[in-house]
Amino acid sequence: MSRPAALLLYDIWNDPYCLHSLHEERPDLVKKYTKFLEEKWKEHLSLANNFSRTEEVPLTPEQIETLRSLGYFR
Repeated sequence: MSRPAALLLYDIWNDPYCLHSLHEERPDLVKKYTKFLEEKWKEHLSLANNFSRTEEVPLTPEQIETLRSLGYFR
């Protein structure tokens, strides 16, 4: 499975602005978390196969307001 960029790791407790990636210093963690994320991605793809696209359904005014309040559109 390909990724557009290498997995970057940060110690957010000691580097809360994520200025220093630990990916070169901790290849063991890169390997561990890459495996974990790839497994989760496969699970999500499998789950997505349970759903199919249906006809468009108009949104109610309440749904529109909820989406607007969440910043999905203005």
